[in-house]
Formats: sequence, C-alpha cells, structure tokens
Amino acid sequence: MLSLIQAKARLDACADALQSRSSDIKAAFFSETPAAYALLADLGGEIVGLVTYYFSYSTFLGRRGIWVDDLYVYPDYREQGIGKALAGALCKVAIETGCTRVDSTVPIEIENEKVLRHVLGARVFEELRHIRINEPGMKKLARAAEGVFAGQ
Repeated sequence: MLSLIQAKARLDACADALQSRSSDIKAAFFSETPAAYALLADLGGEIVGLVTYYFSYSTFLGRRGIWVDDLYVYPDYREQGIGKALAGALCKVAIETGCTRVDSTVPIEIENEKVLRHVLGARVFEELRHIRINEPGMKKLARAAEGVFAGQ
C-alpha cells in the first residue's frame, strides 16, 4: 500500500510532503478500530491500484458518506478500467453501509476531467475550495479556545 501511496504523491507533485511510514499505514488501516479503509486492485497476485477512504457525516442529509483520500492505479495498468472498477467497488461499499454520497478532491489541473464527469458520473464543484488547518494552526486555534467553553 505504501508504494502506491508514494507513487500517488509523486503524481500529485507532493512527494516531499509525504510523511506516512509502514507503521502509520498498519495502524491506520489494520488496527482493531481503523481510521481509514482501502480497496486494492489485484491482477494476478500483483497489487496495481488502490482506493483509500473513510466515513464522513453530512449534517444536511443526516446520513454518512464516504470521503476518498486516494484513488491511484500504476501507469502501466491504466486505461484498463481498473480505476473505474475500484470506484465501482467503493460505491458498492457506500450503498451497503447506508452512505448517501462519495466525495473527494481533485487537482485543478487534472488532465482527464472527462473521466470524472462521463465515465464515473461525478459532478465537479468548481465553486468549492478545499481548506486545511495544519498541525501548527490546530495548536494555535486550540490555545485560543482554551477556557471559552464551559467544562474546560
């Protein structure tokens, strides 16, 4: 799994930001209470692709959803329907677990938006932007919130 995640990081031009180690992957995906899940594409005993995900919740819909963190297929195995098969298998998981939607982000410069729209049937929300609060930002906000709420 880690080699696929490393390859995805190189594709996304953010390999320098990748901090995951094998022990992190083991703890996140294979513990008694996993933080995330993965579906793997196996061709003849070789793992050639993966989709990693975790469950989210929509207060608007009152139901769970799935957030896709990574969907990646090694370049030599693309154009064979493996990515679509992974997405389909994930949608089956979503349906079986009562989820109402599957969400993810994609880079703005993605080369093949047609795949997202027509092959996967996905809607691309141009009007939304992804935000992130990193660890230093979390610590700063947490300190600022100390004593603000009753019971702290």
